[in-house]
Amino acid sequence: MNVRIKFDELRKIINNPESNSEWQSSLTKLQAVYLILDLNTGQQYIGTTYGANGLWQRWESYVKGDGTGGNFALVELRDKNKYFFNFLQFSILEVLSKTADQDYCTERESVWKKKLGTRAHGLNKN
Repeated sequence: MNVRIKFDELRKIINNPESNSEWQSSLTKLQAVYLILDLNTGQQYIGTTYGANGLWQRWESYVKGDGTGGNFALVELRDKNKYFFNFLQFSILEVLSKTADQDYCTERESVWKKKLGTRAHGLNKN
């Protein structure tokens, strides 16, 4: 729950799983609702995981892709500034059971989006 990590640090961890086996093991074992904070604008994006490899799998998709994870608002940020990922900070809002199903995970994600207003004033478009 105390995870708060900038994109560059996350990239080093994800790209070196052998050297970061504790991170990989821990993040793979859980589903979670997570927050991405744009430190440049203060805008927030809330996401969730429900894949076989949990949070590791989802965060890996940001690092090994173009930094957007396929999220429309992050794509817009990238289109405005190709170095947008330098301003991203990742954190965990809520740890969910590894066995939590997709419906439960997306329900918890929705609760956080409402609490933090990220649909109206943030980076969530759904």
